[in-house]
Amino acid sequence: MEGKSRRRRRGCRPLVLSFAIGWALSPCVVRAQAGDGSGDPSRPAPVLDFGYYRADRVPSGRESHLVRVREWTNLVYFDWYADARAHDYEAGDAMRGALRNMDGMMRRAVAADMVMVMDVSWGLGWGPLLTRGEILQTAAPYWDHVKYVLLGDELQIEVDEANALLASFRTAMTRLGLPERPIGVTLTPKYVLENPPVLGADWDYIAIEAFTPDCRCEDCGQKGARREIDAVAELIRAQEAMIPPEIDLMMIMQGYDRNGFFADIDTLAALNRATYFEMVKGNPRYRAIAVFNWDRPGTECASRPHPQHGHGSRGFPKLQEVHREIWRDLTTKR
Repeated sequence: MEGKSRRRRRGCRPLVLSFAIGWALSPCVVRAQAGDGSGDPSRPAPVLDFGYYRADRVPSGRESHLVRVREWTNLVYFDWYADARAHDYEAGDAMRGALRNMDGMMRRAVAADMVMVMDVSWGLGWGPLLTRGEILQTAAPYWDHVKYVLLGDELQIEVDEANALLASFRTAMTRLGLPERPIGVTLTPKYVLENPPVLGADWDYIAIEAFTPDCRCEDCGQKGARREIDAVAELIRAQEAMIPPEIDLMMIMQGYDRNGFFADIDTLAALNRATYFEMVKGNPRYRAIAVFNWDRPGTECASRPHPQHGHGSRGFPKLQEVHREIWRDLTTKR
């Protein structure tokens, strides 16, 4: 990403900001580049970034798990809509609650020596509820740990709108004196394959999903691990071939049971292992793996009720063990 001619790193200008949540900062105190989550000399630096969605959801009443998962991850994914619970607040002054929530989550990520994917949730958080300035001002004290910006998760967007949003967010970073971060989007396999023009927008990276392609309550996935892995790998190869080669990639790993749909956890564990060892490892286009997700309780299948079903990786030790195996490989010196 650093070598891309279309993205120029800008220096920090002396500037003092008065923030909506009541404090000030000169952004020139932040470092020019995001860390790698290895500021602690006892923590190994991974070959690529690896971590979970929703390992910290304190605003929804659940405890933070960052201290636990930092044993085998260095990356945490934060969503300005779902994780800050912005949809619990009305626009205007009440949005300060969402800003405080995200401030707390980012502060905990820095304390745990994690780097962040910051999903600005275009169309849900940024836009209807929050301005670019409010988001960036809240993130500014932690900017050296914000490594990736995401416009949104599973967006359905056209190329002209994407380019306008990318340009406006990059301009906002520059105006606030914040060094640019790579900006991407998560697209579903269906959207990638059916909407090739949007792949040519000015993305720094695109996140693609290694999810089982056929999933219904009574019939989710292929029969057997090898068939499941091959089906997902075929989808991944098709997406990689369509995304312009100068655009980097992030892999979204299926680290949950699809809201109770995917009952065969042994096959799911095998799919997680293959997602890294067969689909990502050795491919220089990939910058990170984000596992969806750590904490996702609830099932949509009456035949597979919670609490046995309907979990993220937190509820499945077999998935956690695979993720530890991946971390060991990512941090093994070669």
